[in-house]
Amino acid sequence: MLKVELLMKSHVFLGNAAIIFLLITIVAIKKGNVGVSRVYALVSSVLLGLCSLFGGYWYIRYYPGVRNLLKVSEWSWAHRFFMETKEHVFFQVFLLSLFLTILLFRENDEQALRLASRVAWLTIGTAVLVNVFGHFVDLGISLILATHGG
Repeated sequence: MLKVELLMKSHVFLGNAAIIFLLITIVAIKKGNVGVSRVYALVSSVLLGLCSLFGGYWYIRYYPGVRNLLKVSEWSWAHRFFMETKEHVFFQVFLLSLFLTILLFRENDEQALRLASRVAWLTIGTAVLVNVFGHFVDLGISLILATHGG
């Protein structure tokens, strides 16, 4: 497996794993198990941080090589809409997960736990959106490389 493929598979795996940990965090909050929710929220933040690092490295190191092909192809909209949106939204996922973790470690009253649950759902929704957008960009890149012998 090529280095770039391993990098991207790791990036996607870490993001999806973080989503699973966020779902478990919500379950723990609903059951009133603040200690467990803190651990899972912290793990999701670490996973999303690593996901951002891996994705950022790929974006800086490998994406410029295919971006120009993508921008002049019939899939140019994949870059113009999906990648441009990802560029502005991805870091919000990490920041939301950090906010969730800090909130759970600092507060454990009823109101704070309701807010934490809502922040976790917002983080999941944003992460899923970024994930789906990434798949559109990946599809566009794969089709362009297939037609250009890459």
